[in-house]
Amino acid sequence: MGVSKHGEGLISWSEMALRARWCRSMPQVRWFWSPARIESETNEESQFVRHVANKTRARLAERAQLVQQFKQLKNVCIKSVSAGDVVGGMRGVPSLIWETSVVDPGGGIEYRDLELEEVITRLPKLPGARYPSAEALFHLLLTGDVPSSEDHELMLQAFRPVQVSKTKNLTVTSNQATAAINPDPVAAHPTLCARVDAHTTLEKVVRAINTTSCQSHPMSQLVMGVIGAEYTSLMAKEYEHDSSPDTLWKNTLIDGLKL
Repeated sequence: MGVSKHGEGLISWSEMALRARWCRSMPQVRWFWSPARIESETNEESQFVRHVANKTRARLAERAQLVQQFKQLKNVCIKSVSAGDVVGGMRGVPSLIWETSVVDPGGGIEYRDLELEEVITRLPKLPGARYPSAEALFHLLLTGDVPSSEDHELMLQAFRPVQVSKTKNLTVTSNQATAAINPDPVAAHPTLCARVDAHTTLEKVVRAINTTSCQSHPMSQLVMGVIGAEYTSLMAKEYEHDSSPDTLWKNTLIDGLKL
């Protein structure tokens, strides 16, 4: 997720950046990922959901042990906080258990204990790409494990991109991800699209995103999409029934994967 001095994405921002450029050049188009392959399969414990859930479950067990260790040391002082720390935004003050990423003053940013160069070298890439795919990086951040080629293919299949216009629904066909690195988006665009059933899109979400201008900041469009998708949340429905936090995590995970 770093950015080089030339402004180029270091770790496979290519897909998202390319689609953002397509959006600006074609005002009727929005890009997003369909939750259908996740949402429609959750009851059957799809291979993808089961894969991620099993890895997350193992992480939760490790985290529970860590929390117990911290509870035993609850009276141990980690760092005294000065007035300068408060004014400086608590920079350098350990205050959270956070393992996804960290910025080392000497070595730079690390993702799941891997230095940036290790991430670039070890994570799977799309054919012809210089840097790991977004799906590979997501797998690392989500599970803490470097994805195997099988894991990577599973992620690619689960997150095939979907294109939606104001007049028709379109989906990228199955070898679509490699086309994201094509330097000529306009030339590539017609070959990527095929019809898709309407049920694979969240029509209300698409409608909400389409109310924004193509000049809107991508983060604004993201917020609109997330808010518009709230009604689909499995965790929210379960939370209304006072479910235990120990059982809420899986639906929270599925909600995140759908997003």
